[in-house]
Amino acid sequence: VNLSAWWMMQAEGLDAARQPLQEAIGIADETGNGFSAAMARVQLASAELYAGDYDTAEQLARTALATAPDAGEPYWTTFAHSVLARLALARGNAERAAEHADAASGLLEITLNASNGTLTLATLVGLTFTTGDGTSDAILVFTGTLTSINAALDGIQVLAQAVDFVYRRAAGQ
Repeated sequence: VNLSAWWMMQAEGLDAARQPLQEAIGIADETGNGFSAAMARVQLASAELYAGDYDTAEQLARTALATAPDAGEPYWTTFAHSVLARLALARGNAERAAEHADAASGLLEITLNASNGTLTLATLVGLTFTTGDGTSDAILVFTGTLTSINAALDGIQVLAQAVDFVYRRAAGQ
């Protein structure tokens, strides 16, 4: 929940939170400031979600994702996907919630080490390798989203006596 919108709602109700955010969207749209419009839409989506208006929350968050410029700032996209993940959970769709949580979480770095053997990943889609290439490697180091990593590990071929698995957030995430 966006804290400024939440505090406004607590003190003065949802209408008090809606009005300045709707005004901010209008001004940002009029002046061509796509980044500010996206942020205001995501904040309003969070307030609408908190108030239980799921359809409006979804529409606002999706519009923010679809129309905002790529400004190299992941915060607003993370926030939008977080709203959509919470919305999916509220609607009972855990799979969709996981997809949005994945989009919000960024990249993970995975290290696999096969002692006296090799590893072959089930798929290489969405992965970037710094060590190995995913096929018959003794050591693998790669980055990807949680969804891509899960797909790669689902059906991994292990020809080894032991495997060490280490994960951490990718640099800059």
